[in-house]
Order: sequence, then structure tokens, then C-alpha cells
Amino acid sequence: MISQVLAMDLQTSGTGSSGGAIALSIILLIIILFFLIRWS
Repeated sequence: MISQVLAMDLQTSGTGSSGGAIALSIILLIIILFFLIRWS
């Protein structure tokens, strides 16, 4: 569900401005790292 929402945001903001897509990708990486550290 979260990945679908992020994908939709990337599609909408990616075409308008690359800054939004870059920010979302960075946030997604932080979330992934957080869960990897938490569940390991």
C-alpha cells in the first residue's frame, strides 16, 4: 500500500519537478534502512 502511494507520488511529482521525486526516494531509502536496522 505504501509503495503504491509513493509510486503515484513519484509519477505525479516526477513529471513536474525532479526535486519532489528525489526527496521521496531519499525518504523511502531512510524508511527502508530504519526497518532493516529495527528488525535485524
